[in-house]
Amino acid sequence: MKIYKNATFLLTALIAILAISSNLSCKEKTRNSPKDAANESFPVESQKDADEDFVVSEDGVVFSKDGKTLVLYPVFKNNATNYVVPDGVTTIGEGALGGSSLTSITIPNSVTTIGAGAFSSCFSLTSITVPDSVTTIEEFVFMGCRSLSSITLPNNLTTIGKCAFKDCSSLMSIVLPKSVSSIGDGAFMSCPALTAIGVDVGNASFSSVDGILFADNGKTLVAYPEGKKSAEYVIPADVTTIREEAFAFCFSLTSFEVDAGNSSFFSVDGVLFTGNGKTLVAFPKGKKVTSYDIPGDVVTIGGEAFSNCSSLTSIAIPKGVSTIGKYAFSNCSSLTSIAIPDGVTSIGEGAFFGCSSLTSIAVPNGVTSIEKVTFVSCSSLTTVLIPDTVTTIGEGAFSDCSSLTTVVVPDSVTTIEGNLILWSDSLTLRASRGAYAERYVRSYAEQYKEAMGLDSAEPIETGLKFEPIE
Repeated sequence: MKIYKNATFLLTALIAILAISSNLSCKEKTRNSPKDAANESFPVESQKDADEDFVVSEDGVVFSKDGKTLVLYPVFKNNATNYVVPDGVTTIGEGALGGSSLTSITIPNSVTTIGAGAFSSCFSLTSITVPDSVTTIEEFVFMGCRSLSSITLPNNLTTIGKCAFKDCSSLMSIVLPKSVSSIGDGAFMSCPALTAIGVDVGNASFSSVDGILFADNGKTLVAYPEGKKSAEYVIPADVTTIREEAFAFCFSLTSFEVDAGNSSFFSVDGVLFTGNGKTLVAFPKGKKVTSYDIPGDVVTIGGEAFSNCSSLTSIAIPKGVSTIGKYAFSNCSSLTSIAIPDGVTSIGEGAFFGCSSLTSIAVPNGVTSIEKVTFVSCSSLTTVLIPDTVTTIGEGAFSDCSSLTTVVVPDSVTTIEGNLILWSDSLTLRASRGAYAERYVRSYAEQYKEAMGLDSAEPIETGLKFEPIE
């Protein structure tokens, strides 16, 4: 067993990807950092300024020096299908086994903590038992485990984190123990085979009716299983709150109706609104129309309201709308253009994520921030017009926009958060010489060098460039 330094180096890529996943509100999760090669070859002996000792076992698995934390399982470990976590390990670290080809993982009772994304994108994992010693399933833990068809949850489980089971496309059912008191956003999102979410009858926080998950004594609709094949759903009389992602991937639903005793919501032509008509809550994903005019009374387009409405090619937004929620139009893959009225002052993160047919967009005056991952994977986007009211551009705002070559950044922008694009992207920022955008491009180059382990004095070409406006 070999002792090395600086486990933080090996984890940087995985943690960075988990951070990106969080920013994408569970929309995607991949390993795409220049440091991903570390998972195969462990090039750590040259690292300096160590902050933690760790060991690599004879089979290439990385542990903390005391053996209590499983730090990293090599993604490209040949011919391995089963892995037994050694007894005595108490913590499975963030992203530790993420992306492995394992079909079976055995977790001992000594484990009390499973870090965020620990088993994410284990595409071949078919079943797993989480021991009773674990009380929290952190965010992203099983995200992208596409072959996972069954899971045994611990009897003492209290918390299920954000997107914990997102993209578990083979998961057909799950039963929450009576101890669960908290479930994060999108925990069961994009699980197309899931027909029922069961709840132990002794659970005081959640309940299940016809496989649909509720909280607050039936007043909050938490999640509608995407495997249910009903074309219509009637919002029950007691429901006063619906989580934004509750119907985000329910492609079978063509119409929402509302119980006559419910004053919190109503529907028009199968589209769901709040009782006062001010918020458009959800457009049915299975409604096969190509255009839709949002009613003039609407002020807020709710989070995920039109997400995954792949038939829509055009959506008319009335002048009275002031707020567009998070991921409101995400994955509207046929949407070619959309006019955002000047009255809109807030556009939520990921609002146009995955709008792959959208060719141009003008951000209206009054908007002060382009939130993180707003235009991710808008692969046909060639033009984005940014007004001089914008001061902040969020992380990953233009990631994976393969047709977008240039963005004019106004001098009003004083903050660009994190990585604006992926390492593999190419984009030129045009701005006045000396403006913040120029300084950001220089800083981005330095971060790229650091991530690649290059000499800081070495010239480098990155995908992000600056061009002055003379």
